[in-house]
Amino acid sequence: MKIKLIKRQILDEREEQLVNKAGMEAFSFFLYSSLALYAGSVVMNAGAIHYQPFLVLIIIASLYFICRAQHLGANYYNSFSLTIWGVLVSTGFLTFLIACQNFQLNHAIYHNSVFHPMFLFVILITFIIHFPFMLLVNIFLEYINKWQKKRFEKYLDQLEEER
Repeated sequence: MKIKLIKRQILDEREEQLVNKAGMEAFSFFLYSSLALYAGSVVMNAGAIHYQPFLVLIIIASLYFICRAQHLGANYYNSFSLTIWGVLVSTGFLTFLIACQNFQLNHAIYHNSVFHPMFLFVILITFIIHFPFMLLVNIFLEYINKWQKKRFEKYLDQLEEER
């Protein structure tokens, strides 16, 4: 059984190609920058690798993708939204990052055990708090998707009327 995390809805093939081009450029930038960050952190920090620079790099690559797609004239934001599995996975990933930082800062409180009941309760509460926010973002993406689809259909109708 294949679980689908992202629901994509492409309006035309040209737009899909432009979004793929921008995504490939952003991913290449992310991949090479991650390699440089990894090598630099291994050399400079005696093997300690921190996740914060990688999160900043993900944000920079995402912003690059958004700007590049706009420059190419592609509507990147109307072509996808998350399925319920995607919302659960993205919320779980966010909870995992927060839990890692929490355990790093408060490992003495949890007696150096990730299975401490208080730590597991904090993970559960963090997930429950962030899940509605992720759902709201997904609903917003769905709304933008419908609005862009109507706008595109209106544009096509105007082109047909001009003929």
